[in-house]
Amino acid sequence: LFFGGGLALAKGFGVSGLAQWMGSQMEALDSLPPVAVLLAVLTVVTLLSEIASNIATASMMMPVLAALAGAVGADPFGMLLSAALAASFGFGLPVATAPNTIVFSSGYLSTRDMARAGFILDFIAISVLLAFLYTFLPIVWGIQL
Repeated sequence: LFFGGGLALAKGFGVSGLAQWMGSQMEALDSLPPVAVLLAVLTVVTLLSEIASNIATASMMMPVLAALAGAVGADPFGMLLSAALAASFGFGLPVATAPNTIVFSSGYLSTRDMARAGFILDFIAISVLLAFLYTFLPIVWGIQL
């Protein structure tokens, strides 16, 4: 259900032109350094994955980020790979992933406990991913972010 819904949402974004419009609205990010743009993308995708499934988040954001990459002159592959990885960082809320829901349903943790630990993990994961991307994308794929 999540997978189908995510794909339908992504298709709707593309067909309606919403993805292109959203990407063009972000052209103001062009004046920011590339690291700031990538940090903003990673943060937004990670926060979205806290309230939606990873598949739905990735499916929804890919067309938008492809348009954003074109608007700011970034490599689309680097931008989309970054977002796909960040969509897996839903550590903070019980609804983010099935494992989070299972742990929460044990009754030993409150939402507050999960959020406190999870958002710290989100911050660490974003930081590590940013360092990884700036180190390995140029080496492995020749992509300068």
